[in-house]
Amino acid sequence: MLYPTTPQLPAGVGFLQEYFLVACSLADLVRRFLRHNTDWEKLPEKAAIQLNDTHPSMSVAELMRILLDDAHLEWNQAWD
Repeated sequence: MLYPTTPQLPAGVGFLQEYFLVACSLADLVRRFLRHNTDWEKLPEKAAIQLNDTHPSMSVAELMRILLDDAHLEWNQAWD
């Protein structure tokens, strides 16, 4: 369960849970995108990520990590 302030859980478990959900969601988004697309420039046209809470905001850093490390894009191309 995703409740970082639960006293029964060790410190940091909530953060790890949040990251896990974000990483899995973005991995699925990228997998689905690559199924029918090869041009990363089209990603903003094909996918949307809603950032309306604490853990979804991790998506920015995780998506950049995916684009830089996994897709091997340059920083400016990944950021755009």
